[in-house]
Amino acid sequence: RLSPQRVQSALQRCLCDVGHVIQTMPQHTFNNMAEELASELRACDEEDVAGASTRVHSEVMRHRFDFKRHHRLAGLVTEFNGEHLLSFFSHFVAPDSPARAALATHIIGRDALEEL
Repeated sequence: RLSPQRVQSALQRCLCDVGHVIQTMPQHTFNNMAEELASELRACDEEDVAGASTRVHSEVMRHRFDFKRHHRLAGLVTEFNGEHLLSFFSHFVAPDSPARAALATHIIGRDALEEL
């Protein structure tokens, strides 16, 4: 049975494993992965017309009108290195980080929906 403590424990173990992978990953491996992700971001409009349409609609609905956002993100991805990722992970994600956000789940019963 999944108790909150068991889920928290599993999440802690997973995050520790991710931190270890980031720390031990060779820089060239990280660079290759970043370049692959950047290439996918750059090519997404050419292969996925529906996805491109959804991104354009999202920009319009949010009044941002930054239609090349994914291309800018692709450029940013290639500027990062393993140290940047490890720093971000250590500050915002690691189990022992004081800045880490907690996962919260709210369960609302059907009867309570009418009260909202």
